[in-house]
Amino acid sequence: MWKPSRRQLEQLQIRFTYVNTQGPAYSEHFGATEHNYSHWLSLELPTGWWDIARFLFLYPDAASSTKRDATPLRLLSWLSFRLEPAVETLIEETMLYLSTAEKATETDLLALGTKHLCMDAS
Repeated sequence: MWKPSRRQLEQLQIRFTYVNTQGPAYSEHFGATEHNYSHWLSLELPTGWWDIARFLFLYPDAASSTKRDATPLRLLSWLSFRLEPAVETLIEETMLYLSTAEKATETDLLALGTKHLCMDAS
């Protein structure tokens, strides 16, 4: 990656959008080598110097759609997804068993699954 100083870029006397992507919050937002920003070519972006957090807040279309859309989709799936009551009960009892048993056994876990999911023992 080329990391010129601000002075070096100003000496070029060209007008571009410079976005500083340093910092852990946006690590690999545009891929491991920070090259996944080709979607910027179709955007009307202002020239000047920007910090990545402020830039993405003001111009959300500049964000990687994969990263940008993941959180709302995950939240939507949590709000709209519901397990069958028997499966929810199985999970709750299994968590209780695993947190209180001195030693968890495969037989006990299989018995819980058989009991709540109405499966035969085999």
